Amino acid sequence: MNLSGAVGNYLNAWEGHSSLHGEMLHILTNIILIATMDEIKTQYNVLSQQKLWTTSLIDVFHDEILNRLLTESSFLISTSWTTTEEWKSEPYVTIKIGFEDTQFLTDKYGNVIPEDDENLKTFSLSSNDFSQNTQDNIVRMILRNNILAAVETNDNTIQVIGISNIQDSNELVPFINNVVGLSSLFGQSGYQLFSIPAKVDESEDFSTLKQILKGLSTQTFNIIDEYIDINTLQL
Repeated sequence: MNLSGAVGNYLNAWEGHSSLHGEMLHILTNIILIATMDEIKTQYNVLSQQKLWTTSLIDVFHDEILNRLLTESSFLISTSWTTTEEWKSEPYVTIKIGFEDTQFLTDKYGNVIPEDDENLKTFSLSSNDFSQNTQDNIVRMILRNNILAAVETNDNTIQVIGISNIQDSNELVPFINNVVGLSSLFGQSGYQLFSIPAKVDESEDFSTLKQILKGLSTQTFNIIDEYIDINTLQL
């Protein structure tokens, strides 16, 4: 059975007040675990266009999409520079996130940095550098947007030491287990701390699931693909 069939069977049981309602919901909960992203997107659009959402459907779709965003996405937090003085004049931090196995380093213009580029120095932390709990916290913050990156620099080194919510400085993720602030560690002078908005670069798939999650959370249920023909949508 595919996701469309599972959703249809659940709705038939729910609308008919059938005793099979609970069983159909259980089957749906298992089917969505193995559904493709395209299947989930299509069913979200169908249910939204036909206004068929129920509280249980919202919960099932919300939980699965959030779980995929937290456990299957990968990210790369990075910056690059030729000289630290040049970087200070136009500081930047990029957070690339998606479902690719590997994220590529990019410069401040979004261009991929070749591995043999000797003119640029780089700093980066990937999702693999963090515990699963810290990964989850970082992705949750990305989902809410508006991220400030804390960056420490001296004459030779630049490093990102944490991120925080631009609207609530108490919501922060320090990278203590990965990078310890140099000035804090050594008590040396000559280090500067920058707090700058991070540019988040989302893959198309990540952005799509993020839009679906927002629709489920706010119960707005807008069709997420502006090019889709809603007249062709059906369960």
